[in-house]
Amino acid sequence: MVESYPDCTDLTEPNAASENQIIGADFCPQMAYEDVPGNIYNAYADALGEDANDKLNFVSILRDPVNRTLSYFYHALDEGWLDVEGCSDCCGSWWVDSSCSCEEYGYDNKYCCTEKLSFAERMATCNVTFDHWVDTQLERAVACQASGTQMWPDCGDSGVFGSLYVYQIMNFMEYFKPSQYSVIPFELYTNNAEVAIEAIANVSGAEYIHKEFSAEDVNTASNHGRSYDSMLPSTEKKLVEFYAPYNEMLYEYLAEQGIMVYGDDQTNFMHTPMVDSSEAGTFPDDDVRRN
Repeated sequence: MVESYPDCTDLTEPNAASENQIIGADFCPQMAYEDVPGNIYNAYADALGEDANDKLNFVSILRDPVNRTLSYFYHALDEGWLDVEGCSDCCGSWWVDSSCSCEEYGYDNKYCCTEKLSFAERMATCNVTFDHWVDTQLERAVACQASGTQMWPDCGDSGVFGSLYVYQIMNFMEYFKPSQYSVIPFELYTNNAEVAIEAIANVSGAEYIHKEFSAEDVNTASNHGRSYDSMLPSTEKKLVEFYAPYNEMLYEYLAEQGIMVYGDDQTNFMHTPMVDSSEAGTFPDDDVRRN
């Protein structure tokens, strides 16, 4: 998330996009939570009037949900906020409390009063493998489907549930128009970054100054403890089967609403192999969409 916004006096900044207006952008991965679109709408309406909301535009860079789930697991485990609901032998962090005193450092910081255990030490106390964690998440999803619980956000809004993009976009459409929303496939961004960034500039209505740059899918877990482990083939199959029907729902919803998807691939950009509906389970069949 951006740390600060430009001041109203920054119109003379050499890199300002306009001589008479400032364009602000907020890049945040937390936009998918249920209360976010309503909070955004109300904040702008209270401060500037409801018409101000018509000037907002939203762009989602959507990643293959299987890959996103793997990335989420190691990131959340390292940072201490892994969703472990329903997993009695999982642990949500590599960190444990230590006996140090934060006062001697002059600030409250998790790295000052916690100690990071090694993989072997952690495995001695809990089962924190990706494959086991996925099994518990999917068991939770089955239980929610059986009880008629909305899969997102009621069953969960993080973990495997955080990649149910169709419901998150539906949630935004309760407050904003389809013309205010667009999608950039993650593969488009990593394979042709300039096209993806130009799309974001076009959304803002600003003139795009072309620059050469690139993007890549970088695994940073090794900087914080250990590299990602590959998932078992059986785990990948389970996740593909879980997400495939929701991916199809996403493609259909984007087309129905006329939401812009950048790039040439608009009906399979999640790049998760589609499976026959008989093999995909029954997750979406009884899952009631929110109106």
